[in-house]
Amino acid sequence: MDVLGQPARYALRAVDLKDMVVINLWNAGEQRPVETLSGGESFLVSLSLALACQN
Repeated sequence: MDVLGQPARYALRAVDLKDMVVINLWNAGEQRPVETLSGGESFLVSLSLALACQN
């Protein structure tokens, strides 16, 4: 999904009820646990998830 003309960078995928992975679309679809996100990446993903849940 494009936001403000920018291509999406991250996608979230629930592995099971406790675990989620982040898919970095700018890095060849690399999948990694959300615990490995940097502070800035964690902020972006959290904000995006909150805004998505708002709608």
